[in-house]
Amino acid sequence: MIKVGSEHYFVDLAFRAIRLAVEVDGWEHHGSRWAFGQDRQRDRKLAALQWHVVRFTASEIFDAPASFAGEVRRLVATRARLIG
Repeated sequence: MIKVGSEHYFVDLAFRAIRLAVEVDGWEHHGSRWAFGQDRQRDRKLAALQWHVVRFTASEIFDAPASFAGEVRRLVATRARLIG
């Protein structure tokens, strides 16, 4: 959970120090138009707070967990360099 003032944003993985959020999207929870819209609305709110949101499909993670972990490590390193 990311708390900014009185607002609460639930994300799957939050790297608070570098304001990086990693989201896992599966059909079960993200397969409706409503959920799709809510996710995008939250992404915009977080972007306005200088958070970077990166989305992965659940199948990307479960089918290739090592690749997912490597990509997240690269994203963390890049984001850390960018924001110092």
